[in-house]
Amino acid sequence: MTGQNNMAEFYGSSANYESQAKMSFRAFEIAPVIERIVTTSVDRPKTVECLDCAAQNLYIGTSDCFVLNYVIDEGVSPLGKTTFQSRLQACKHLGMKKPIQQVLTAPAINRLLVLCDGSILMFTMFGMEFLATGFKDRFKGVTAICRNDNPNMFDPFAVEVCMSLSKKKAIHILSVTEDRITLLKEIPLPEPPLHMAVDGGSICVALANQHRYCLVNILSGKVQELFHYEAEVTKGLVMGVGMEEFLLNGPTDVMGMFVTSEGTSQRAPLSWSERLLALGYSFPYTVALGANSISVHSIIGQDQKSQKQSLIFKGGRLLLNYDNQVFVCSSREVYCLVQLSFRKQVQMLLNEKRVSEALQLAHVAMETATGPQRDEKILQRTQQQAGFIYMAEGYFTEARSLMKEGGLDPRELIILFPDLLSSNWKYLPSREITELSALVKGSKQFLAEAKLFLMQFLEETRESAEDSGYKEEVDTALVKLYTQINSPDLLRLVSNRNACTVADTISCLQKHERYHALALFYDYHKQPVEAIAVWKRLIQEDIRDRNFPGINYVAKYLSRLQDSELLWNNVPWLLAKNQEIAVKVFTDRPTDYQPNDEKMKPDLIVEYLQRFPVALQYYLEYLVYDRKFEKEKYHTHLALLYLEEVLKMRRDPSCSQDNLDKQRVKLRAMLEWSSLYRVALLLSKINDDSDLDAEAAILYGKMEQYNKALKILVYKLEDFSEAERFCELHSKGKDRNFRMKLFQTLLEVYLSPDEDHEPLIAPAVALLNSHMCDFDTAEAMKLIPDEWSIGVISQFLCGSVRSSLHKSRTSKILSSLARGENLKMRSSHMISHKAKFSVTEEKLCQACRRPFNDPAVARYPNGVTTHIHCARNKTVCPVTGHVFSSKEQHRDEVNKDDRV
Repeated sequence: MTGQNNMAEFYGSSANYESQAKMSFRAFEIAPVIERIVTTSVDRPKTVECLDCAAQNLYIGTSDCFVLNYVIDEGVSPLGKTTFQSRLQACKHLGMKKPIQQVLTAPAINRLLVLCDGSILMFTMFGMEFLATGFKDRFKGVTAICRNDNPNMFDPFAVEVCMSLSKKKAIHILSVTEDRITLLKEIPLPEPPLHMAVDGGSICVALANQHRYCLVNILSGKVQELFHYEAEVTKGLVMGVGMEEFLLNGPTDVMGMFVTSEGTSQRAPLSWSERLLALGYSFPYTVALGANSISVHSIIGQDQKSQKQSLIFKGGRLLLNYDNQVFVCSSREVYCLVQLSFRKQVQMLLNEKRVSEALQLAHVAMETATGPQRDEKILQRTQQQAGFIYMAEGYFTEARSLMKEGGLDPRELIILFPDLLSSNWKYLPSREITELSALVKGSKQFLAEAKLFLMQFLEETRESAEDSGYKEEVDTALVKLYTQINSPDLLRLVSNRNACTVADTISCLQKHERYHALALFYDYHKQPVEAIAVWKRLIQEDIRDRNFPGINYVAKYLSRLQDSELLWNNVPWLLAKNQEIAVKVFTDRPTDYQPNDEKMKPDLIVEYLQRFPVALQYYLEYLVYDRKFEKEKYHTHLALLYLEEVLKMRRDPSCSQDNLDKQRVKLRAMLEWSSLYRVALLLSKINDDSDLDAEAAILYGKMEQYNKALKILVYKLEDFSEAERFCELHSKGKDRNFRMKLFQTLLEVYLSPDEDHEPLIAPAVALLNSHMCDFDTAEAMKLIPDEWSIGVISQFLCGSVRSSLHKSRTSKILSSLARGENLKMRSSHMISHKAKFSVTEEKLCQACRRPFNDPAVARYPNGVTTHIHCARNKTVCPVTGHVFSSKEQHRDEVNKDDRV
């Protein structure tokens, strides 16, 4: 028979099908398969009653009892559309006058089951030879059969078929092999079955009389009622759509319900546009055939708008699902609904900006598609395109998330902003960007938001940019974005590892006056001279940058330079600007930086800083206090600077007393703390009229002229507490006799003054009473005038007596304890010498295991006996390694010379 020779004429004249869809999105394309079935009667033309398919063989049952076998070949036209070529392979008349009710292929066993006039006949699939099984005579009035493609008990040599009878309220489970049909099980029902579908261990049945659906468990025979449907307007239809899941037409004529083998629904119901004649399925879509149209519904998602496509198709009679295709039959023609590739479907949804549907479908494609239909990058590509759609609509958060998940090349975004491109840009975009480019150029608000979005996206993808080979483009775009909005992240980017285009970055930073960032960028690229030159101009206010942290930053930077020559080149202008900060170049410099560098020796630095007294003082303080240098010249130099500053401040009438007092405190602290400066030199700088008596007292103390120092404190300054503190300070770390002598000196100063001063009775009494333990009572009594009453010095006397008694008693106790310990040691020594033990010829040295040839032996406290020469260490046992304490050694002294 003819195939596709007149297809162009068919498309032009067919009244059954119109190619114009109601919706722009298309999940399927319809293609003719058989133009017109063969007929042998003009007055009674054949009409299609049923069909089934196996591989390339399409079997059609007609109204005049013919079974036709067509071989169909699928191809692709030059325009990329699916086409079919068909030829009639075989034609079989069953010898009856009844229409064929159903044809059912069983390719596993090469058999074809035909239901006609209530009987099941078996034929070979190829050649359609009749096979007598005897089953025809056993069962009459069969109304429907269906194949279980997923039986619980798989048998490669048998096919499981369900059968319904008009006169029996039951379903029969059959096993069909090559030569027989065997009844396996009969499951009773409350009503005769009208339509059914089977998958696994479940059968879903539409019952006839009471117009209701029920579920049947094949193993247990349990029947579960589902719901009723409207008898007059709703046709009972059941179709399997997954593992033990079914789609039912009802409960009204405009609704479809999903039901699982558990009797529950896990998907939202479907809404039909008209009454249904048949149902088809091609994942993830159901196909509903009405009198005037074919509607396509998605079974994924939970939205109410499940209808995705509508095709005008008049005269349709039935649908057949096979290999993800759906065959559609009119009375004499056969068409095929060919599902477009997921890639095309997703792209159409994206073109219509139906982003959520496109993403949903892409996820389904990744999870289910196999073989040539599988596109590994469909989800990634969809997420990227969806991100651009969201971006164009201003949904930047969603766009960034999708672009990141889709692994979008950041250059696809950067190219939208010409001012962010590097001078050596070579990348070309992979998609049309006209719409987005117009948005970016047309709206300032959109441009600002888009740049902020781009900045965040680049920050998130920057880590992976290096491995992907576009780090330079990303970093250059980021530095330009940061520069334009004056982001604080600019400094972090240019001062750390980056791949920014050097020329573009320098030009951008200069243009936007980001000079501190420019200096950091120079420094990152190992150009410290250029960096310092920029900072110098900032400090000298030739240029301005509010992000510049100031001279402190430059001083710290110079302190970390390992190039000492570069450091010295920049120290002069820095000192001229601020000595206090500039000296940090030396004081903050790590001590382990080039310790042998002659240019950074302290002597050289001190000599250079002579012209800068403030910096010199700070540096000497650093050497003396922080570095703990114990060199007389540094200590003397610092003390002289302190002293000269005090003298200068005293001569300056505008100097406040508070500032003078603070400077004197610093000087006195230095004089008391250090013992390395030249005391005589400093003392010579202090004149009698300089009013620096406290400082002079400290210096006399350093020269051990305590009497002179104490007289200054007592009679010139009249500071008695300071005099006592002087004694405390200078006796610290000395023996008790020195301390007593120093306090005795202070008492003499109080009670035996020079001729022009009176004795200081009250301070003397206070000293005696507060430091009674620091005096030799006898010597102190010699200084106390005879006319003093006992009551005045009673506290001192009581304390002295008490202290004397305490010392005496303590000495006696210590003496007694020493005598007791001596007695114990002597007793222990005597016992150890009196102890006896025998040494025989059979007894061996426990260290070397040799016999004793000499009666002189060594014996340890733990009883170990050895030769004299084996006892090398008296405190350690040579056998056990035990270390003996001093008490054990004294108690059990090693015995030598004991005779047997």
